[in-house]
Amino acid sequence: IERFAPKGARLFVYRCDGKPGVFEAFSEITKRMPAANGALFFVDKDLDDILGLPWPTDPRIFVTDVYSIENYMVDVLVLRRLYRNAIRITGFEFDEEAIAAHFEQQLRVFHKRILPVMAWILVARRVRARPNLNNLNTHDLCAVSESCETTRTTQSRIEYLARMCGVRASISSFRGLLQARRELSRLPAKRIVRGKFELWFFIEFWK
Repeated sequence: IERFAPKGARLFVYRCDGKPGVFEAFSEITKRMPAANGALFFVDKDLDDILGLPWPTDPRIFVTDVYSIENYMVDVLVLRRLYRNAIRITGFEFDEEAIAAHFEQQLRVFHKRILPVMAWILVARRVRARPNLNNLNTHDLCAVSESCETTRTTQSRIEYLARMCGVRASISSFRGLLQARRELSRLPAKRIVRGKFELWFFIEFWK
């Protein structure tokens, strides 16, 4: 936005504390100034398209094509750029192609490991349990080893998710979770995997 804004233009950025706050701000601003073309609104898609949740549409509202804005950042091109610009160790050479290939392979593994979690979240939202995902720590669900191999934790994920998200553990049967997992598995991973989960993997792999 800064690159394309007119020279000398001032940008003001506001965080609206979640998607409902963004649409509330949109409603209030456009009610007072219907032609307010200098105001843009940005929201994450989340799972709303799968859940069929209706939100206002407008050319001034940008909705991510992926789950959230963080998903755009988790990419092998970003990893390559970080590697080229941040790694400066005299006398050492790293095989960038091998690192990039391993990253892409392990990102696919991570998507597979985290898919059952996303299925549980989908089921919870469908029964309107309103899971609080902000309490989740991704390192309690997955791990990245020193050799950058992705594994899942051994604890009961359903019990952990229910406890941390503040919902009943029995929101769905095993069959219901399996059906949700199959449904999500047919879609591109970045559309259905929470961006904060992906970003956690990116940082752990980089470390």
